[in-house]
Amino acid sequence: MDHVSAYAALFHQEASSAGSELLVRTVNWVLAVLLAAVFLGLTGVALMLGLMQNNFHWVLVVVPGFVLVLLLIAIVRAKKPLQSERFPELKAQIDTDARVAHGRLRRLRSFRHAHRHSPHTARTPRGQPPGDRPAHDA
Repeated sequence: MDHVSAYAALFHQEASSAGSELLVRTVNWVLAVLLAAVFLGLTGVALMLGLMQNNFHWVLVVVPGFVLVLLLIAIVRAKKPLQSERFPELKAQIDTDARVAHGRLRRLRSFRHAHRHSPHTARTPRGQPPGDRPAHDA
């Protein structure tokens, strides 16, 4: 039972780290969508002000440009690939345990096979322990 609880603890630890990584990625995508909306709004206002005033001012480019830079940063962080392998420690532990179990099973089979075909093995009727053989009168 301790082995199962150790598996559960390892799974929980790796799942929480994967969950936090996924949360950061989700927050970055939400931020990117919001920044895209702000960028489009500020760009529209800047174009409208520039055309209506028939005057160009550097602030009309810098303010939407700053939001565009933030948008690009959010997109790059959101597209950052997640950890390539999921649950590496848990998979390694399961693989190790499976190899150990397979080795034990192989040794058990070879032990049974060796004793089943041994000429020194006394044959007894089914369901009867070796010491309780009926005596034969000769």
